[in-house]
Amino acid sequence: MIFACAWIQAIAGYIAHVMYKRRGMSTAVGRVHVWAGRVLITIGMINGGLGLLLSADGTRSDYIAYGVVAGSIWVLFGGVSAHRDWSRARSISVGEKDTPDQL
Repeated sequence: MIFACAWIQAIAGYIAHVMYKRRGMSTAVGRVHVWAGRVLITIGMINGGLGLLLSADGTRSDYIAYGVVAGSIWVLFGGVSAHRDWSRARSISVGEKDTPDQL
């Protein structure tokens, strides 16, 4: 299921890119693409932990290590995403045009 959603995510990204090039600004498809990607990354991390747990091949320290590493990456990813969203919203409120590096 996650793999199928990742393909849909990739197709949505292509469509969002084409629409951005035509209009010169972000679209609803682009915003859906970004948020769906964030959700898929989170679900993928959860899926990795569940896969490790279901394999019953790891030790307790393996589970803890995966949780610490995945959790740290998720918090870092969330912080970067929140900062970019906040910066983008602030620049738009000032009246600047969307640029590709802000998406």
